[in-house]
Amino acid sequence: MCAFAVSLMLCATMARAQSTPPTNTIPGLTLWAWRLEGDLPRWPRVDDGQTPNAYKIVTSIAAIRDPIAADDGPLVDHFVGELRGWIRIDTPGRHMFRLVGDDGARLLIDGRELYDTERLAGFVGEDGLELTAGLHEIRIPFYEDTGKFLVSLQWSAPGAVGYTNIPTDNLRTEAGQTFATSPGIKRWRFASDARRPGDGTPLASAHPAYRLEKVRTPDFKPQVGALCFLPDGRLALAEWQHDGKVWLLSNLNAAHNQRSSPRDSPSHSVSHG
Repeated sequence: MCAFAVSLMLCATMARAQSTPPTNTIPGLTLWAWRLEGDLPRWPRVDDGQTPNAYKIVTSIAAIRDPIAADDGPLVDHFVGELRGWIRIDTPGRHMFRLVGDDGARLLIDGRELYDTERLAGFVGEDGLELTAGLHEIRIPFYEDTGKFLVSLQWSAPGAVGYTNIPTDNLRTEAGQTFATSPGIKRWRFASDARRPGDGTPLASAHPAYRLEKVRTPDFKPQVGALCFLPDGRLALAEWQHDGKVWLLSNLNAAHNQRSSPRDSPSHSVSHG
């Protein structure tokens, strides 16, 4: 009875192959990528219902780099994408995975997120997972701001020493896909992140009782945590970062807004007229 209970507990901790894998698969994983515009200091999310700029099957995920070919020109900077399909496990047991993602990549197997390289030192994540034999759903979302882009996934099967590239035949995707793409920049916003406030979407409108005015100059990009108008008409702006900078903005009605120097507390903030 004890051995049976232990066996049940072990099975419960193992990631199962998904219940309805496709009946017809071909080697490789499907890659989608969407062209974006603007800085991407953190994970973006493409609005639903938009056709990707790039849609293809890749036979290796050992080192996917930019540029990514697309019908409206190569994707080099400012894009988001995903690799998706199934990974075939031949030998059950604990498999180790090593994911590299710059600027960011996530690894999800059967819906379980193993790691997010954006949050790890060196953009590298390593972890293991008990897997049964058969097909397991795999997803690798990724994004690129600027600079060198890289997504790489390797594995170490049970009993193996070191990481090796995953053979193409162990990567599976659905056969008979229609590779529909569309050009242009896609609508997007920042993904929800408890570490950062807001979704990054510009405010398009407000209640009729309010008036929208832009008080940020092109070279001033504070990460706003709080705003408060002072009795003399200046605007106090507190950033949410750990160093807690506070700015005092004056001449808000002038043609060109001026900004103060940041200080660690409001009592030390100095406004320039």
